Amino acid sequence: MDGPIISFDVSKGCSHAQGFLSSGKPLGKSFKFEHNKEGYGKISELAKRLKEKTGVNPSAVYEFTGVYAMPLLAFLIDSSFTIYQISPLESAKMRKAEIRPTKNDSLDCSTIAKVYYGRPLQPLSIPDQTYSDLKEMSSQYQYELGLAIMEKNHYRRCLDAVWPLFDQVMAYDSKASLNIVIRFGHPSNIKTRRGVESAIEGVLVGSPTTRDDLIEDVIEYTKTHNSGCTPSSFLVQETIVMAKRVKRQEERIREVLERMLEIVAKLPEFQLPESISEIRDTSAEAHRRDR
Repeated sequence: MDGPIISFDVSKGCSHAQGFLSSGKPLGKSFKFEHNKEGYGKISELAKRLKEKTGVNPSAVYEFTGVYAMPLLAFLIDSSFTIYQISPLESAKMRKAEIRPTKNDSLDCSTIAKVYYGRPLQPLSIPDQTYSDLKEMSSQYQYELGLAIMEKNHYRRCLDAVWPLFDQVMAYDSKASLNIVIRFGHPSNIKTRRGVESAIEGVLVGSPTTRDDLIEDVIEYTKTHNSGCTPSSFLVQETIVMAKRVKRQEERIREVLERMLEIVAKLPEFQLPESISEIRDTSAEAHRRDR
């Protein structure tokens, strides 16, 4: 690799930068700048100086450091830099070759530049915003799923104490079950059939016959099972709180998933499988059950 570059050593909220006219020819010393408009103004000024001296727009080179580099990356993209990312392992290997194994921000710009000039690199391909959004949504979706598992585990512990074996009447995390627990808190608070019917109003549980059977099963449960605590117990209040959190988390997961589906439905990669009736019908059925 050759030509002018600006080498960056990225940290949280700020970075060090240094300009290079070519391999082994720095333009001044490295300097620290913050990830704000004033700091990026210094980078623009350095890029201008490099172009004046070489007649070529400088490229930008930095170690990939995940989220810390995102503000800088956004600036570089907006400023139309050709961007190169290198692995931290490569610069670490170069430091060891220089008999300088410890990291030093003021010197690492030079190390990163040596990695750049030392071998061929491919410029960063700027992804389409749609795919970037999908990647972030996918990460968020996985996070929400993990959070839901933790909350459901705690909820089940509370439920088994206050509503023992209630999961044999209906799925413990179904909307009907959650609504009943939130509405009544303790099994002894269920007094009438109408109360249960009101708690699950608007919730899909199947046919009218299934709904009637479910209500009768709940009433029968209250007659045949004893709670592990009194209605005034703290655990009852904790169970209600956790039921609300589980319900809210399920809604959050569905919200993120639906946003992802809205985006991918417009992508050409999605059109082919959607055109196959068996896949389309199966997906529609799964979506209906989730609701």
